[in-house]
Amino acid sequence: LTVYDPYPLSPCTPPETTSPRDTSISSFYISAIIPLLLLTSIITIKRRLL
Repeated sequence: LTVYDPYPLSPCTPPETTSPRDTSISSFYISAIIPLLLLTSIITIKRRLL
């Protein structure tokens, strides 16, 4: 599980609380937030050009 742990050296989170489900949820949020940020930036750029 240390391979899938994004914070293997983090002292705040003990190893038993970090599960693959949490890492998949965090990666899902990251993969969903990045396109939203790109869309908002493109929309703001188009509004500034218009």
